[in-house]
Amino acid sequence: KDRLCVVSHGAFMRILFCSAVYGAEFSGQAYQRALNAMRISNTGITYFRYGIFKGDKPQWVVMSWNDSAHLG
Repeated sequence: KDRLCVVSHGAFMRILFCSAVYGAEFSGQAYQRALNAMRISNTGITYFRYGIFKGDKPQWVVMSWNDSAHLG
């Protein structure tokens, strides 16, 4: 399987999150809500998976958001 690790800042992670959740309906208004509501810790791990989960159309799914359990 192909895997990709992206290290990024919080603003871009929110964009990825909104893209996965809203898909084609992603808007600036959705991003603004996410920017105001979603807290992100340093070194948090967010995991997305791409595949067929519902129906027959591949899509991105957020598997975990800002997990910091690895910090102890």
